[in-house]
Amino acid sequence: TYKSIFDPSPAGYRVAPQDTWVNFTRTRANSDDRKVFNVVGNEGFDWTATTLTANRGYEFYYQGLGTGPSHFYGAPGYRYSGGALGSVGAFGHSWSSSAGGVNAASLFFSATNAYPINTNNRAHAFPVRCVAE
Repeated sequence: TYKSIFDPSPAGYRVAPQDTWVNFTRTRANSDDRKVFNVVGNEGFDWTATTLTANRGYEFYYQGLGTGPSHFYGAPGYRYSGGALGSVGAFGHSWSSSAGGVNAASLFFSATNAYPINTNNRAHAFPVRCVAE
């Protein structure tokens, strides 16, 4: 929970630790059940939209169940280790500052999944969300 010399965040911010996202589900665990996603309106993705500028993502609550501070997390997809883009508009990822064994800890979500306690291959290029120190 400290800022390392490798942290790309500006002064006063740091890469989010993995426990930042545990309240993104009402069970505080990974889930494949949209009913337990802790999101504003619990609507989720707009799969009828035809452009990437559409509302594709979730506004997750950070603290209380259905109350308190929230923030929108979009689904930008990711860049594979080989350089190609994947799942743009369908998957949301974010790296954390936490290790996950040989992988790295991350957030993952889609229209049907919310995995606040996830790990993934460190070679993928996922977005980084900074939090105030």
